[in-house]
Amino acid sequence: MLYTLLLLILVSLMSCKRLGLCKDEELTLVKTDYNGQELRTDGFYYGNPGTDFRGNDLYDLIVFYKNGIIMYPGTVELNRMEKYIVSIANINMPESKYDWGLFNINNKSILLEQWLAAQAGCHPTLFRSGEILNDSTFVLSKQIIRDPYSGTKETSINQEFHFRHFEVKPDSTNNFIK
Repeated sequence: MLYTLLLLILVSLMSCKRLGLCKDEELTLVKTDYNGQELRTDGFYYGNPGTDFRGNDLYDLIVFYKNGIIMYPGTVELNRMEKYIVSIANINMPESKYDWGLFNINNKSILLEQWLAAQAGCHPTLFRSGEILNDSTFVLSKQIIRDPYSGTKETSINQEFHFRHFEVKPDSTNNFIK
């Protein structure tokens, strides 16, 4: 009984990753500088709102950089977006793997790939694709989640993102994408 309890405590303190039982999924997109005009990069994009447990509408944010990196700083209320972007510019975003990913654009097609929050210590990836409607709007229509535990799952989605110009952008330097 005591041995089982100690083993349970030990396992709960160590993630599967630390025990060598899993590894983070790798991004499949290639980091490519973005020099196009299909999407603006002098601000951020916000997506369709989702509702939190209090009934507040929260919007997904995505920040695009000319070096092919994207940052997913989280979700926030519409009237707090700018304050939120300023606040994250001053914290240590490079330490959170699931805040980062890559994008590729080819004519009107857009591909996004990011790490998701770790499950049992290992980061799955989320790959999304869609169409650019104009330089300030795109729609994602497909997503693929690759998870070391549950495998690959593909679903249709309908996420529309709109641009908001903003001078203050967090730096794209991070510890995961070189």
